[in-house]
Amino acid sequence: MLRRNDGHIITMASMLGIMGAGSLTAYCSSKGAAVLFHDSLHHELDLLESKVRTSVVCPGYIATAMSAALKGFSTFLYPKLSPQQVAAAIVSAVDKKSSQDIYMPWFVTTLPSIAILPMWVRDIVKRNGLTSTFGRTGNPQKQAANN
Repeated sequence: MLRRNDGHIITMASMLGIMGAGSLTAYCSSKGAAVLFHDSLHHELDLLESKVRTSVVCPGYIATAMSAALKGFSTFLYPKLSPQQVAAAIVSAVDKKSSQDIYMPWFVTTLPSIAILPMWVRDIVKRNGLTSTFGRTGNPQKQAANN
């Protein structure tokens, strides 16, 4: 791509690469690394004055087998995306020949601003939105004692 000075690199991340969930530390860390990789690569290509474009895709919940097991999921607040919707956004970015940050649906665009809130507010947001939905949901010893 660099030799041709053309192309488009797509980095598939997640909304959980923008805002972590304590119940999915490994997943969030890997997606966060993908977001930072994309950001660094984008700026490196810019310094090289390259015409290679980059786009990062940070979708919310996609209606796949992976998200089928979500518990307590509000489709009103967090609408599920179809794989076709995500693919269409990627194809659109490539067709436009422009680098893009693809955050979808609408609420994912608000996640970076949560980082400026006080820690106690972020804790409430995460506890009520992410931690109870999937992944590890608390202390396994306490859960075993309650069963």
